[in-house]
Amino acid sequence: MSEPKAIARAMIDSWVANDLEKARTLIAENSSAWLAHTFGVSSGANKGTMFPLSRWLELLQEAIDRMPKGLGMVIHKMVAEDNWVVVELESHGYLEDGRLYNVPYTFWFDVRDGKIRELRQYFDTKYALSFFLDFMTRA
Repeated sequence: MSEPKAIARAMIDSWVANDLEKARTLIAENSSAWLAHTFGVSSGANKGTMFPLSRWLELLQEAIDRMPKGLGMVIHKMVAEDNWVVVELESHGYLEDGRLYNVPYTFWFDVRDGKIRELRQYFDTKYALSFFLDFMTRA
């Protein structure tokens, strides 16, 4: 399974299955996650935030843990060129308090030598913060 699209799909499937141990096997050592946000910055350039991909998986686990029926994801588009895979998807999951978390995402996966080296995430941060403010700002 060294083809970049297959690896990106396996990563997303691991999120839906709540199998983040599987997700960890798909990432390279020293891999990174970049999110298109800058929490706490109200003006100036938004350069996003970068941190270890392993930490990103920990934050994802915290979100999934708040969804008793699990996190669903529907892939709308997947495009690959060279080592990059772009996935447009929509998440949905009901939180413990009954609210529906439903947001579109675009993920970029840099896949080299059969492992994800970088994940780039684009999403509506204001919407996500309204559900997960308490831990999202600890990235």
